[in-house]
Amino acid sequence: MVRILPMPEAEKCIPCHRVESLDEQTMYRKWTVVKGTIPQVPGLTDVFRDAGLTCTSKAEQWCESTGAAFLEEVLEEFDAICEFLELDKASRFGFFIALHKHAQGRSAALSRNASARVG
Repeated sequence: MVRILPMPEAEKCIPCHRVESLDEQTMYRKWTVVKGTIPQVPGLTDVFRDAGLTCTSKAEQWCESTGAAFLEEVLEEFDAICEFLELDKASRFGFFIALHKHAQGRSAALSRNASARVG
C-alpha cells in the first residue's frame, strides 16, 4: 500500500539537501604532512634515487601543483613531468625505468594485500 503524505508532513519525514550556493569550492586530494618531513608522493624519493636524479624537490613541486598523489599518476603524466624537470633523453629513460618498477611494485603489493584480506 502506498500512502501519499500531504506536503508539510512530507517535508518533516524526508530530509532534503538544499544547495545554498552554486559557487562551492572544488575539493582536491592532498597529503597532510609538514613539507620536508615525508615525501608527498610515497616512493617518489626512491624512484629518483634509483634513477640517479637529484631533482626530487622540483618533482614534488610538480606533483603538488598537478594533484598527483601516487606513482601511478606520475607515470600517467610522464611526458609532462619530464618536460617540467627538463630531463634529457638519457635521464628520461632512467626515470621511466625506475618509475615503472616502483609503480608496478606498489600495485603488486596492494593486490597481494587485498587478496590476503579477502581470502
